[in-house]
Amino acid sequence: METTIQNVSIKEQTLCHYDDLLRYAYKLTKNKDDAKDIVQETFYKAYANFDKFTIGTNLRAWLFKILYNQFCTQYRKKSNTMEVSENNIVENSSMPDNKISESEIIYSICNLDKKYKMISLLFFLNEYTYSEIENLTNLKLGTVKSRIFRSRDILRDKIDRKIKARTYLKAV
Repeated sequence: METTIQNVSIKEQTLCHYDDLLRYAYKLTKNKDDAKDIVQETFYKAYANFDKFTIGTNLRAWLFKILYNQFCTQYRKKSNTMEVSENNIVENSSMPDNKISESEIIYSICNLDKKYKMISLLFFLNEYTYSEIENLTNLKLGTVKSRIFRSRDILRDKIDRKIKARTYLKAV
């Protein structure tokens, strides 16, 4: 009986985060309908997995993590359904050789190591401050700063390689 009362309480607390989750989803998707879909899927997954939530930990961070993972999953699915080869994308691209699209950057962030993904998304795409990320993720400020620094280097390297590959393919 007590577990049921705790679950109801957690479910009620979850709903309190709806507006924040919707704003975050909209920042990620830049589309109201997609944002609502991701939030709905987030609540579905949260309710289905409440047994995995540890009472006393940060419910908000847990929900944001579910939402973020859902966004990455949907983004990968959309990326994988494109039926064009890398060569066609490069040949049909109107971007200069030294530019990269926002979708390529998001894809690169979604493919970062687990410990860098969420922080990079919050910092680079959503422009959260170090302290906001610290509060959201329950990491220490120094950890947040060092992970952003490392992820910036990793992303810079990935993007440089993409640009070099694009330049090479156009030369061939």
